[in-house]
Amino acid sequence: MLLLAPEKLFSGTYQTARKRFLNSAKNAGAHMSRLAMHATHHDETLSTDIAWFGSPNPKRALVVSSGIHGVEGFAGSAVQLAAIEHLPELPGDTALIMLHILNPFGMSQLRRTNPANVDLNRNFHFDPKGFKQDNPHYAALNSLLNPAYPPRFDWFSLKLFRQKLRMGSKALSQVIAGGQHDFQRGLFFGGHQLEPEAQAYYNWLNTSTLKQAEKVFVLDIHTGLGAFGEQSLFLYSDKMSADTLSRRFKLAIMAEKNGARCLTYDHQGGSSALYRHLFSRQSLAFLTIEYGTYDPTHMLKALRTENQLYHYGRNRLNSRVKKHFKDAFCPYPDIWRKRVVIQGIDLVSKAVNALTVDE
Repeated sequence: MLLLAPEKLFSGTYQTARKRFLNSAKNAGAHMSRLAMHATHHDETLSTDIAWFGSPNPKRALVVSSGIHGVEGFAGSAVQLAAIEHLPELPGDTALIMLHILNPFGMSQLRRTNPANVDLNRNFHFDPKGFKQDNPHYAALNSLLNPAYPPRFDWFSLKLFRQKLRMGSKALSQVIAGGQHDFQRGLFFGGHQLEPEAQAYYNWLNTSTLKQAEKVFVLDIHTGLGAFGEQSLFLYSDKMSADTLSRRFKLAIMAEKNGARCLTYDHQGGSSALYRHLFSRQSLAFLTIEYGTYDPTHMLKALRTENQLYHYGRNRLNSRVKKHFKDAFCPYPDIWRKRVVIQGIDLVSKAVNALTVDE
């Protein structure tokens, strides 16, 4: 039973979340390390903090990561705090590693992107050609998606509806959310090279003892897609099927390619590519976790408006736009927050159990 009500595990700011995570992890006996990141204009400490429980040289490892999309880290942090409070028993050859906020700038500034406006979940390319991927239809939509003026009423919903009629909803979603590398101030910008956060993450993984593990499971926590408060699981794995893992977890898990059809878009450069690149010889299961919030049009409007504010308006954290944006990815109602935490700690427990089952 949780010591705190689930909704109380949600922090109001990045710095509060970081302090709570560090204190909880240290008190639970974790080995701590950190990846220092960009400082903001307030010179606050920004870092990805890593809590390592269990074997320092694991045969099996579960990685739980949060906040690659900045503002989505409020929910991921709450799940991680709950998992530490409900720490599962780990066999002697097993490790549980928590990566707390992979994009601390984004969480601190209530953004999904890093200081260069890069969506880090479109940035993991290990061939230079990946940063030159073509998305020709995005250019025609850029002025609609990223108008060069502060937020104001401009008939966006009607214009978007016309584009859906012209292109079809699925094709439009792919163009918008699939990622682009041409418009630096645009939405879903994937960058032109590995960003500092992505490089630090790569370096840490590449030098950690995780490379020696035979079996690695990854739970990467996101919010925004799916039904309100519902948990959706999407699997990438070369070594096991979604059906096999569904039976072990006793939860519905969808293969990544089917997930792309379900969500109506696919993208390249996600963090699963990092694990595929470094852990090709291991038994790897990478699970993207989504906790649904609001409908796609609501989410796109929130993304567009916040992006306008950041680039062309008065970018204040206490603004109505920022509060609306935070609610879009971390809804304020307690019922949503309770459901996320309860599902999250159950998932971590089931992942540890599934991980320790011999083939």
